[in-house]
Amino acid sequence: MRGSDAIQEFSLADHLCRVLLGVDFYLRPIYFLNELTYFQEWKNGVESRDVIVAGIRIHYRQDQAAWKSMVSAVSPGPKDMAHPVCPACAR
Repeated sequence: MRGSDAIQEFSLADHLCRVLLGVDFYLRPIYFLNELTYFQEWKNGVESRDVIVAGIRIHYRQDQAAWKSMVSAVSPGPKDMAHPVCPACAR
């Protein structure tokens, strides 16, 4: 910055990083949205956990503050489910 000018000058590397980030977002928007979701969950204290019950892997996210869980059974076929349950039921 020069003097009291409010205009900020960016280097070529800054412009290149912004262009590459924009192209990457254009090519893989779901990746960025997933990472944003993970960051928001981490920021709000939500933990992601897995357990195996009767040979089926159960993935759930638990909010420590409110003791809420979102459970989804990860198994092949249409039997996948997602519904809120108590943390004790997920064990």
